[in-house]
Amino acid sequence: MHIYYAKNRSNYHGHKELKYWANGVSIAEGYIFKTPGKKTITIKYQGKQGQYDLQVFPANLGANIKECYILNAPPEFSYRQTLDLFDPSDITVRCVYTNGATDDFRASDLEFYANGVKLSKGYKFKEAGNKNFVIRLGNYNIKQTLTVVPAFDKAVSRYELINQPDQTKYKVGEAFHTCKYTVRCYFEDNTTADFSGDQLDITANGVQMHENYVFVSPGDKKIIISLGGFRQTSTLTVEK
Repeated sequence: MHIYYAKNRSNYHGHKELKYWANGVSIAEGYIFKTPGKKTITIKYQGKQGQYDLQVFPANLGANIKECYILNAPPEFSYRQTLDLFDPSDITVRCVYTNGATDDFRASDLEFYANGVKLSKGYKFKEAGNKNFVIRLGNYNIKQTLTVVPAFDKAVSRYELINQPDQTKYKVGEAFHTCKYTVRCYFEDNTTADFSGDQLDITANGVQMHENYVFVSPGDKKIIISLGGFRQTSTLTVEK
């Protein structure tokens, strides 16, 4: 994430034929950001384009902060291993400045880390235990403890992957269906439970999969299916 401050120059430097937009508004070298918030920067050159995000914070953020604290948050920072999705949408941070003024920042203004790993909405925690959870606003950190509990509240004797797709080759632009995967848990009390689709933690080369995920690049993909203490790998190929 690139960080800039409102009322400061954007510091864009590059080829004179490059064209830039911030949230759809045309900008140029020397453009001054007037409002804080996340900006999607689009760069266009000779019919091609790319995008990245940057964050614009109030000009008085930094040395003028007296304190920052969590104004709104989930009831507790607790997640079930490989089951619950990280969702920071309800988190709001309030900053109090030395002059008494305040600013509230929502999840889109913030960055989140657990044990140094950057989190995004939809992230699934793969290991149980306490995590050093950091909410970052510019260069200001708010630290919390986040707890990841075991996926189940009773002992599992074994896991079994009972359904998976036969398809191992895809085309770029073709959808991936997590619903075709099912893991069965056998508990020590002689009960069973099946978990399918987005209830599972499925990644391809580290990228989180979800129902109807569309592959955008060719190549071999290492698929990892996880649930609690279960983990199984396979390989599929995405062709142009």
